[in-house]
Amino acid sequence: MASRRTFLKLSMLVGGGLSFNLANKALATDEGVGQAEILRTTDVAQGRIISAATIYDAPNRNAKRIKALTRDAVIPILAETQGDRLSPTSDLWYRTENGFMYSTGIQPVNTDFQAPVEAEIARERFWAEVCVPFTDTKQSLEPNARAFRRLYHGCVFRVVNAAQDKQGQWWYRIEDGFNGTTSFVANLHVNAAHMRRLMPDDLAPLSPDIEDKRIQVNLKTNMITAYENGNLVKSVRCSSGILKRDTATPRGEMSVLYKRQTSHMRDRARTYDLPGVAFPTYFTWWGHAIHGTYWHNDWGTYRSHGCLNVPNDVARWFWRWTTPNTPYDKNFYSVTLAKTSGTKVTLI
Repeated sequence: MASRRTFLKLSMLVGGGLSFNLANKALATDEGVGQAEILRTTDVAQGRIISAATIYDAPNRNAKRIKALTRDAVIPILAETQGDRLSPTSDLWYRTENGFMYSTGIQPVNTDFQAPVEAEIARERFWAEVCVPFTDTKQSLEPNARAFRRLYHGCVFRVVNAAQDKQGQWWYRIEDGFNGTTSFVANLHVNAAHMRRLMPDDLAPLSPDIEDKRIQVNLKTNMITAYENGNLVKSVRCSSGILKRDTATPRGEMSVLYKRQTSHMRDRARTYDLPGVAFPTYFTWWGHAIHGTYWHNDWGTYRSHGCLNVPNDVARWFWRWTTPNTPYDKNFYSVTLAKTSGTKVTLI
């Protein structure tokens, strides 16, 4: 549940690469919320509107429309509840102070401001994730520099330096590209308070002593299930490829081939352009991967270009759990480099 302290931080934070549009007047408590409506109180304090969304007075399609919200508005989330299915696979709605919002167009986020890391440490390079709903980057630290590109909660980048602007604000310089040597954008700076450093322990392998690991993906139900020694250890919904010739997720017996901490994903036609995609775990050489997602919150559907979309924290879990185990300082590690086989992936 969001605290008043968090709200005050949000409401006062303008500039420095971030300006939140709080769509509700204040953070409220659960008073007046009927217990029959609530599934559980959420750990997630906020939601970011991904494109556009509407607040209703009840969690159903025929309810009165209270307010329309635009992209990147940030709202407090009070609880989760069930209601009408506006998409085939989800009946999840969020309760806000002013009413109910359907969940698939809202990215669950929180705000966790960080103390900057010293420049000497930053120059040694470390991985970091966006820890606020969104943040705007700059290509220059001059006072009149314009915002360049917006990054979203959970995006992952490698920090390569740190510097102060003339107002004393600390900024990280980050790599934005496929790997550590090729970047789409040079001199990309992000507010240091908006990036949480990922330590080696945050990315350390899970169950490294267990050799019998496998993943099964059911493309009819869009479920990914992980097994250790034949025992189920994790099962989550995903969003797989749109059922067309060029976008459907391939079926068959495969295995993890290579992994990255992050990738800037885009196609030649620029139908999508997604920087900072978190923890892709690739199971084909054509680029099919399990990876994090910040551009929708719609699980159990067919809506990708062939990859398996999952929430960012789930992507990190699979990245850590699968083999080959990726060294902290590498943003490309394959079965060839590791001289080992990767975790088996069966898609049915």
